[in-house]
Amino acid sequence: MHETQAKEISSPIQLLFAGALNERKGVGHLLRISDKLNQDNVPFILNVLGDGQQRKAYETWTKDHGLIEKVIFNGWIPKPELKHFYKNAHINILPSESEGWPKVLSEGMAYGVVPVASAVSSIPQILDQTKAGISIPPYDIDGFVEAIKMLKNKPEVWGRYSKNSLVAAPEFTYEHYLLEVRQLFKSSWNIEL
Repeated sequence: MHETQAKEISSPIQLLFAGALNERKGVGHLLRISDKLNQDNVPFILNVLGDGQQRKAYETWTKDHGLIEKVIFNGWIPKPELKHFYKNAHINILPSESEGWPKVLSEGMAYGVVPVASAVSSIPQILDQTKAGISIPPYDIDGFVEAIKMLKNKPEVWGRYSKNSLVAAPEFTYEHYLLEVRQLFKSSWNIEL
């Protein structure tokens, strides 16, 4: 799953969201985060990957708030083409209201993309253990904005998170999962798979 070596943060900061375009996934929060970053004069580009019935409304909101040049709706992207976005991204924003462990975070981590995600389910625990990103309550728009600004203004902190993301990413592969299951069977029941 390691797809890249360590990269550096640059300006404009490259932000990424991948998922269904709906409120449960936090797209409304995402757009308010973008608007606040813009008001604070933070240079950024946000690539939004995904689709949904509310996409047109989100695009209209983006246009009405003067973000059309900064927030790019790309629609659904075939899996082989996702790596282009991951390679270029600095921060993976996921302000969901509900999640398990989102695959898009570990996919991004394999490219050194730093997660800034909602403090829901296992996300805070995993990001704390791996030291790979930051978790924020999903409704804390200012918290997301401050985390993004801090990472942009402290490239050494972003760099540590990015390197930790690269190190942690292999733990989320299917191969790693199978290895863990085999070890569980062997240690619990002395069964070789």
